[in-house]
Amino acid sequence: MAIQYNILQKGFKNIPGKGEPRGFQLLVKTAYYRGVPLSLIEGIEVKVDGESFDRSKIQFKLGSHTYGLDKMESVSTVHWPWLEPATVLVSHPGGLKPGVHDVEVAVKLRISYMPFNPVGYYFHDKLVLMPGAADPKPKKKPKLSASLYSYNGDLQAGTMTLEDCLADLADMGAEGVEFLPEAIVPNYPNPPKSWVKQWFTWMDKYQLVPIALDGGADTKLFKNRKLSAKQIADLIIMDLKLAHTLGCHGYRGLGSAWPPALGVSANVSSKTDWNTGVTPFEVYEKLLPYAEKYDVRMGEELHIPFLIKSDWLEQTIEFINKKGTKHLGFVPDMSIFVRRPPKSLNPENFVQRGVPRQVVEYITRAREERVDEEVAKKKVLELGGGQAGLHLTALVYHLSYPSTERNEPEQLEDLVPYIIHVHAKCYEFPDDLSDEHSIPYSEIVPVLARAGYKGYLSSEYEGDRSPFAASNQVRRQQLLIRTLWETA
Repeated sequence: MAIQYNILQKGFKNIPGKGEPRGFQLLVKTAYYRGVPLSLIEGIEVKVDGESFDRSKIQFKLGSHTYGLDKMESVSTVHWPWLEPATVLVSHPGGLKPGVHDVEVAVKLRISYMPFNPVGYYFHDKLVLMPGAADPKPKKKPKLSASLYSYNGDLQAGTMTLEDCLADLADMGAEGVEFLPEAIVPNYPNPPKSWVKQWFTWMDKYQLVPIALDGGADTKLFKNRKLSAKQIADLIIMDLKLAHTLGCHGYRGLGSAWPPALGVSANVSSKTDWNTGVTPFEVYEKLLPYAEKYDVRMGEELHIPFLIKSDWLEQTIEFINKKGTKHLGFVPDMSIFVRRPPKSLNPENFVQRGVPRQVVEYITRAREERVDEEVAKKKVLELGGGQAGLHLTALVYHLSYPSTERNEPEQLEDLVPYIIHVHAKCYEFPDDLSDEHSIPYSEIVPVLARAGYKGYLSSEYEGDRSPFAASNQVRRQQLLIRTLWETA
């Protein structure tokens, strides 16, 4: 279902009462292009999960004033502006249960030039109600954050501003924020002092903690020559300094992307041959004094197609223990537990794009049989898969594991002492919040909870980039994580 602009995800919550919620509220924008005096509103109808609410149970709040629907008929001097959301309050003892709700709203107006009245505007969406101040406090609660990368679609399209995104995180009850500086910091890596001041004003206003700055050195900065360990370190030091300036004590780095970043032919596997002259460990040696100086913990990202059973991980843990440092660790991205590609990248979709079915079947079989990716690509071209077939090959090899090689959530237990924060990658959650489509959070979250993990789980949404989709899907994920954590 397409996300509506007129019925907002933000602000959908229960209303506190004595002992239990006394109802719920939601934010609505008028669809009529001029805005309207309140006296022109004939009625507002609300239906949630098929249940309609009597007119007497509904109130309308604009600014600091609240009106019953009958009272509005005489309020001709108060105008509901076109872009200003109004709050619709519904009396409903006990409120709504946290979860995904099917919400319908009808706003009926008298419009002077229309030959029929009232004119109805109908809005319909699936909204997520998060537990809030009106609801019982959980016995156990995880620390939740989200990456602003989740909102890239909205930020690029202009449907949300940076402050809108921060306000949305606060509205859903997230405590932390993670960000890519190039995406939000003006004049990166040297933001104006006025912007830095604004950043901290936002953090105070929305009670958010900046948990991590996401970086990644451009190791291929020059086409015809490689960077030295010092040059690579200098690029990362720039981000460590910025993280310190913006109040971050975490930095998410290259991690399992080190091999391709350094020109190693194969990605991280059970055995990595550092044959290009520079290893991550040389870079760490140069970085650690600065990480300690700026008090920023460097978390190397473990991202699909990374294998937990790898010599790179063992060597890094050995390096950390030898140095006795708390300023280097890991940020496991939950893509390392992916069970199947996201729905939007279903191989069957490529048949519709003209890739022969035999090519699609070969690609999925080759990945399962652990055929080398370059060998598979050559075969795809021979079979007539073309560029679309090569694209599918890259997706399958980098968004899925062979069943004999996949990581298991239980392997997180031994990593917990070295985790800076957890990157909670997600693509799509169903309405019943049973689990994420591709990644088994029902298995992952209990492992972390039982292992005594005390850091942040930071949502990174990589699904549909339609307007406000991230706002809805991140809420779904964080509600599922809260439920799984409390029952673990």
